[in-house]
Amino acid sequence: MSEAVLSKIKELDSQDDYYGILKLIEEQSEPTLELALQYARACLNATHKTSDPYELVQKAHMALERYVSAGKDNPYWLFYKGYALYLDGLVPDALVRLERAARFVKIGRDDGLFSHIQTMRELCRQKMIESEFAGLKPEWRQQLMSHIETHFGKAHKLSSLHKVEVLHLEPTEEHPYHMLTTCGLAARCLPVPEGFESSLNQRLELCVMLPSNYKFEQDQDRDWPVYLLGKLIELVISAQSFIGFGYYVDYGAPFSRATAFTGLMLTALGEYPAESQLALLDGKEEVHFFEVIPLKPMEVHYRSQHTANELLGLFKKRGVMLTPIDEQRIDVVSDIATLHA
Repeated sequence: MSEAVLSKIKELDSQDDYYGILKLIEEQSEPTLELALQYARACLNATHKTSDPYELVQKAHMALERYVSAGKDNPYWLFYKGYALYLDGLVPDALVRLERAARFVKIGRDDGLFSHIQTMRELCRQKMIESEFAGLKPEWRQQLMSHIETHFGKAHKLSSLHKVEVLHLEPTEEHPYHMLTTCGLAARCLPVPEGFESSLNQRLELCVMLPSNYKFEQDQDRDWPVYLLGKLIELVISAQSFIGFGYYVDYGAPFSRATAFTGLMLTALGEYPAESQLALLDGKEEVHFFEVIPLKPMEVHYRSQHTANELLGLFKKRGVMLTPIDEQRIDVVSDIATLHA
């Protein structure tokens, strides 16, 4: 591939003009492995700009298949092939290519390939776990729904993801805010630390409390709490470690352009009695209901150095209410002295 063609590809890539890259490469008279890799990369990037990526994925496959022998030890070829297989839904096959790509990539290279491979490997592992997630047995769903409507109120389905429903409860006089709760995560048996009784600690459902004037807009920026709950559903289903009271996640960046929150922590449902927060399945399997509390950057850092109860103590000390979510509330860890207390 000539320097002029490579330079033009870089220029078009900087403009996200992936179709321009495809047209340019298709015009070249002498195909090479490097051109095939650039072509496959452009096809895969272009899939993010269309609602029907099938044709682009097939074009990526065709470009790569011409160089199977040359690509078998090439981390780029293996990564693009794995990505294309992932988009085809052939997740186990994709993971095989990605695992091989990780063996041949040079760690520390400045193009981020190793990081991309690691991200895709994790996505594949999560998808494989999710495919094994059967969801709630009908009788358990009935028992959970009975608990929810008895203790929280009348609920209707807002959405569903991976066999888990997201239920919506309207504001009431006693609880003047919207409540979202999952119904179905309890089907996942979480790993329990040594010394804890499994049947009492391995199942949960998650709740999010939203202001009474909250507008459900199906916009990923403005409706970030709903989309965040979807991410947490995937997290719990694929979890390989314990998740319970005080569990926190640091995302390292705001959930969306519409919020300053960058992390979260699970707490008890502060405004509900203890009996509301615990459901029994078949009279023996405990299901804990936890509230998702969004955290601001310094709060997330503080939680990484302190216990959940210590952070909750700061909220209480500063008079900050956690229910419902308040976009305008202060960061309770607002000075270095508090951060290192």
